Formats: sequence, C-alpha cells, structure tokens
Amino acid sequence: MRRVTPRCGWPVLAGILILLGVLPARATEPACPAGEITLSAHLLAITRAGAGADRLETASSSFVLPVGASIDPGSEPVSFVVEGDHRLLYQADIPSGGLVAHQGGTVFVFHTRPRGSGIGTGSRLVLRRRGAIFRLSAHFGRVDMPGLATAPQFAKLLVKIGDDCLSAVLACAARGSDLRCVPERSALLHGHVSTAARGRLPGTMLTAFDDSRLESVSVFAQENGRFVFPRLRPGTYRLRARLLGWQEVEVPVTLAGRKVTTQSFSLTPLADANEQLPASQFLSLVLRAATATRSPARASARTRASRSGARW
Repeated sequence: MRRVTPRCGWPVLAGILILLGVLPARATEPACPAGEITLSAHLLAITRAGAGADRLETASSSFVLPVGASIDPGSEPVSFVVEGDHRLLYQADIPSGGLVAHQGGTVFVFHTRPRGSGIGTGSRLVLRRRGAIFRLSAHFGRVDMPGLATAPQFAKLLVKIGDDCLSAVLACAARGSDLRCVPERSALLHGHVSTAARGRLPGTMLTAFDDSRLESVSVFAQENGRFVFPRLRPGTYRLRARLLGWQEVEVPVTLAGRKVTTQSFSLTPLADANEQLPASQFLSLVLRAATATRSPARASARTRASRSGARW
C-alpha cells in the first residue's frame, strides 16, 4: 500500500499570505497606563455590508492636549480602535512613519496603498493640528467586523498616538444596515445666579437631578455668578439653586442633544436662615448647651468636697 502525503504547494501558501495581507492586525488592544484624554467625537457611522465589505468613518473628532503632554504623529505609531459593548469590533494599527506630514507639520495623512497595507483599500486617516488642538477624520473601507452581527448599544472610539490615548463613548442606534453612534452626553447647560437687584451670588450650588437614572451632578457659581455644567445626557432634569441664607429655587429643564440650554436664577434672601441649617448643626448647639449647664453643678460639687475634706 502506498502512502500518500498531502502537499502544500506554493498556490496554497500564496493564498494564506494574501488572506493575512487583507486582515487588520487585532492581536492586542492598546494599553493606556497613563489614562485616556477626552476625545470629542460628533459621529461614528458604521455600514454593515458583509464580510470584507464593512466600512466605518468619523468625519470630525477633536481633542486638546493637556499641559505637559506632547505627541508627534509623524514619527509615532497610531492605533484606531472601535469597541462595541466592551467587545472589539475593529482595530487598525498604523506603524511609525505611516502618517506623512504636510503643510509644515500641521497636517498628517495616512492612506492605504492598493495592496499590502493590511488595512482596507481606500482607507484614510487625517490629523490636523493647531497649537494644542487636534482634529481627526478617518474612513476605513472594505473591512471585516463580525462583531456587528448584533448591533451594540454603546461604542467606544479609542485612538492611541505613541503612548497617549484618546477616547470617546458613544450611544448607538441601528438604521437598517447602518449604525450611527453619537455622544451619549452631548447636552450643554449654563446660566448665572443673581439677586433681585441683579447682584452676583458666587458660591451658589446648582444641582441637576436625573430622576430616571437616580443620578445628580452639582456645580458652583463662580465669582461673576455664572455656572457651567459638564456635558449631560439629553433629557429632562430638575435644576436646583441653593445658597445658605437665600430662598431655594427648583425648576424643570429639558436638554436637547448637541444644543446649549441657558437657565438663570434670581434668588431672594430668607428672613430666618436657621430653616436651612442641617440637623447636625442644631445637635451640636444642644450638646454645647447641655455641657454648659452641667459645668456649674460639677464645680459646686467639687467645692463641697473640698470643704468637707478640710474638716478632717
């Protein structure tokens, strides 16, 4: 009986190499030991078109480097990562020198070559710099995202440049074969607090209550009486203004996504500020009064004991 040994010739080997060439590297997700800088991403659009034909893009995302941080996109590796509900959906790793500097080092561009890039053909990433402010746009086409079989509720966009990570969390909604992800917290709320005579009231605590999620966020009015909340989820809130010695005011306010809402307050002074003191404040007063009442009795007892001892 003659043994037949299967042969793996050059055609099979060439096929394996071609397959590896069209798949993006997804071996290890980027680590961010120094934390993540906020990335303001307006929209992440994903189109599900089947294996090897999916595409995703973000037209405009921006970030500001904190003081002391610096990046050099032209000489550092760049990773573009998209996660959906904590699952890796796509990752493109651009090696050092992959972004080419233009316009005096203010614009950095990466685009795939027809073959051998390891990233979908026609993909492009552009980074524009103006001082410490960077703007990012990216388009990745002809990619494979099997994790999109189930549309995620949330997506995380992570960009790593050198050792610095930038990230944004987005809320996603499916529209047919498309998936559109927008910032979960995109509503802006600001205003000012004053008296009836238009005087400023710095130090006023403003609290936005989200009763549907049992959450609240508080900020304080500045020296000029103005206050600004961090980005909030769109929805209806109870907004309360509170300052000791002044009448507390609470109003409902509805915030829309990617819009600015202004809500100002005019407070009136209270006739009796004791109404706003916490119970702990009154307890300390009671204990102090009780201590003061017992002190004379103890002193009198010590005096009688001293006199009694003198007779012996």
